[in-house]
Amino acid sequence: MLIASSTEVKNHFGEFMDKAQKEPITVEKTGKPYAVLMSIDDFQRLQALEDAYWGRLGDEGIQSGFLGPAATMASIRQRLDAIEALQSSDLSAEHETE
Repeated sequence: MLIASSTEVKNHFGEFMDKAQKEPITVEKTGKPYAVLMSIDDFQRLQALEDAYWGRLGDEGIQSGFLGPAATMASIRQRLDAIEALQSSDLSAEHETE
């Protein structure tokens, strides 16, 4: 992977755009990696890999008992209702002792 300073990239942007078609370029700012300049093909390939990865994790979650959006919301509502009921009974008990 090529490495270039942000100043070099700014001053020779067209050249670096051409180079990025062949390999990614790490752009450094104050001597530290800051960004990567890459071809759209490389970027799209990375996006496809990431999509496949997260899709596979989602499928594994569903197969292992992931509830799904509707069931998750129902579970959260049920828990919130239980908390609310406890808080209401605590408040009622406080008023009775006063």
